[in-house]
Amino acid sequence: MILNSFLLTDQAATVIIDGQTKSIRPSHENFSQVIEELSSESPDPEELSSLLDVGKSVEAFFSKNITIEGGAVLYKGRPVNNYCADKALQFMRENLPYKALLLFLDGLLENSSQNSVQQLYPFLEHEGITITPDGCFVAYKGVTSDFKDCHTKTIDNSVGQIVTMERNEVCDDPDKGCHVGLHCGSLNYARGYSGAGGHVVLVKVHPKDVVSVPSDSSYQKCRTCAYEVIGVHEDDGETREPLQTFYYGSSSEDDYDDGEDWEGEDWQGENYSDQDTSEKLSRKAKGQKRSSGKFSV
Repeated sequence: MILNSFLLTDQAATVIIDGQTKSIRPSHENFSQVIEELSSESPDPEELSSLLDVGKSVEAFFSKNITIEGGAVLYKGRPVNNYCADKALQFMRENLPYKALLLFLDGLLENSSQNSVQQLYPFLEHEGITITPDGCFVAYKGVTSDFKDCHTKTIDNSVGQIVTMERNEVCDDPDKGCHVGLHCGSLNYARGYSGAGGHVVLVKVHPKDVVSVPSDSSYQKCRTCAYEVIGVHEDDGETREPLQTFYYGSSSEDDYDDGEDWEGEDWQGENYSDQDTSEKLSRKAKGQKRSSGKFSV
């Protein structure tokens, strides 16, 4: 490679390598490294090319499972075609923080449920649920005054507890709202279970542990086989509206929680396929802006 020329301004760094022009703005995560390399006595064109190419940078960072080739996300060498992968590429193109999202995607693709792989990220966007720097997400859960689950009142949900159950005991059917599993979801959903004198706790969930995203309760919850209680929400009483209002028909709010084999009435609403569900949530979420550090759109 040959470094033909470069230009530095307050607005951008523009570099021509092997006749190809590449330009990045100060918001680019590699901007300072590019400036440092260009300031050296003998700038390395290969190093500069790697720093300027977001795809190569990501490929180097996620060399184990996630790579970016030809504008596509690959997982263990195979193309990933879902909304989360598309969003990660959008973040890279727009120089938005993307590493946490790629870590989330890496963990999500470990999930054995195809429904969860397709539906989890649109659900998080729909409810503005945040992603952690290590690729997990933080949801809300309503508990009793002594930090027990609201249904069996036997499961300890105090801060620091890691709550688990066998994955094959959790209902994996998203069309069944009231069924077995560890539930968590949006703040409004959790408030409905904390009641007078109860608490809303923050739970950290690995995407591979989500078993289903039920369609009842207007997509406000998910069922998982494990979570860690990391804090108590200090409630200000303000209503949190979804990033997009998503109506799936009328549904019962009588959702039973945590390990109970509940055979409730079948929810009567409009039927959609899993693909329809994912696409509807995705369309509803698109176009929204990120706010308060949330990976929402």
